[in-house]
Amino acid sequence: MKPMSFLSRLLLVAATFLLLATSVAPADAAEVDVMISGGFSAALRDLAPVFKQATGDTIVMISGPSMGNTPQAIPARLARGESADVVIMVGYALNALVKQGRVVPGSRVDLARSRIAMAVRAGAPVPDISTVDAFKSTLLAAKSIAYSDSASGVYLSTELFPRLGIADQLKPKSTMIPAEPVGAVVARGDAAIGFQQLSELLPVPGIQIVGLLPAEVQRTTTFSGGIVSGAQHLAAAKALLAFLATPTAAAAVAKSGMEPITVATMASRTALARAELAPSGRLRVALAVSSLGGPFWSAKDASGKATGVPVDLGRELARRLGVPVDYVFYENSGQITDAAAKGEWDVTFVPVDAERATKLAFGPIYNVADATYLVRAGLTAENFDQLDRPGMKIAAVANTTTMRGAQRSLKNTTVVGYQSADEIISLLGKGQIDAFANLRDQLLPLSARLPGSRVLPGAFQQTKTAIAVPLGRPNALAYASAFLDEAKTGGFLRHSLDDHGLQDTKI
Repeated sequence: MKPMSFLSRLLLVAATFLLLATSVAPADAAEVDVMISGGFSAALRDLAPVFKQATGDTIVMISGPSMGNTPQAIPARLARGESADVVIMVGYALNALVKQGRVVPGSRVDLARSRIAMAVRAGAPVPDISTVDAFKSTLLAAKSIAYSDSASGVYLSTELFPRLGIADQLKPKSTMIPAEPVGAVVARGDAAIGFQQLSELLPVPGIQIVGLLPAEVQRTTTFSGGIVSGAQHLAAAKALLAFLATPTAAAAVAKSGMEPITVATMASRTALARAELAPSGRLRVALAVSSLGGPFWSAKDASGKATGVPVDLGRELARRLGVPVDYVFYENSGQITDAAAKGEWDVTFVPVDAERATKLAFGPIYNVADATYLVRAGLTAENFDQLDRPGMKIAAVANTTTMRGAQRSLKNTTVVGYQSADEIISLLGKGQIDAFANLRDQLLPLSARLPGSRVLPGAFQQTKTAIAVPLGRPNALAYASAFLDEAKTGGFLRHSLDDHGLQDTKI
């Protein structure tokens, strides 16, 4: 008999919970210890009496941020041996605990989506944040700014403010707040404006919610629950997670300022997508393998195990679908594109171009990078014009977006395609070709491996990498697109990039 996926098991537990809710509470009631971050706390506080009435089990809340360096942070609590049955926290931070063995693999349940809001002290003038320009002006005009030391504050300080080009101006007047609601700091008058998840600001007295961040700069965070390894009350922990993903809990989640994710909604959407996205019962992820690294390429370690950002994305997508994952390896994105019509794979992550769009259906873009040239040691070319002359030997990976861009930009020489990037690297090191056309963020570390080589300034095109599925799978594309959007806004993609040493790569 085929084993049930976690989603199937969750549906069964949810049904069991609903039966319990109509019966008398059992005599062997438990105290379920829940380590919980602030975003979901208000909802759980409202739902705890309902859960107790249905099951007899009491919820004991242990508060702490999903990340950060304070002793109260959930990862720190678990690391020093504090016991718990369930954690409810930011989804990508929960994934890190799974990797560390502190949360049971496969037990994650997505419960709600949360967005960042801004608040001022009650009675203070309400600034305009209706557009990105107005939001930027408000930040620059504010006398002081506070944000949390968890997901929302990390996003603001490390990604959004630098992206808006105002990080240096804001730094002297900004404070990251540990172990205290940001709203409380604003209510005291210690900060003129404050940012945190809407669900964490709503319960705080003495403040006024200005509104959510503009959509173009918003970061949606997924709050998820998981079972702690060695949980003392395993059955009660499973019942709690099932309860929190039911329509019964959805009203309290919505009231707290979050968008509920119910198991019924997930099951319906996932079933439709699974039929198209994993028709064989396994998700087959097409990967281009090279030593170049970056957001697009994958690699194999000494044991043959696949590593890289696309590997992480494929594994997480399979987890959400409730199916196993298989990786299908190719030398380049051109081979992946040609294999789409043969039914060899189900999802991939490749650069977008018009020719490729006749064979693949593209979802959201997750990386934009400049394409340029790495020239060999001893070559005198300092710019594109000096490279574009007869006799120059220019190489690119065959049948790729970068090769087509180089062919369009170079009028007086020929671009030769090779099947693998590693072959080109070898030829460049031996001086048998003059230049390698590829993405700047991949060529810069490569130049350090090839003494005397140089990356030319400028760019002959911008290459955009996106999630893609074979043509004719509309449900698969919709699900994959929603997944990648959430991976971008919820922090999973950022976390994966950082894990692979790509801290400077922008989403």
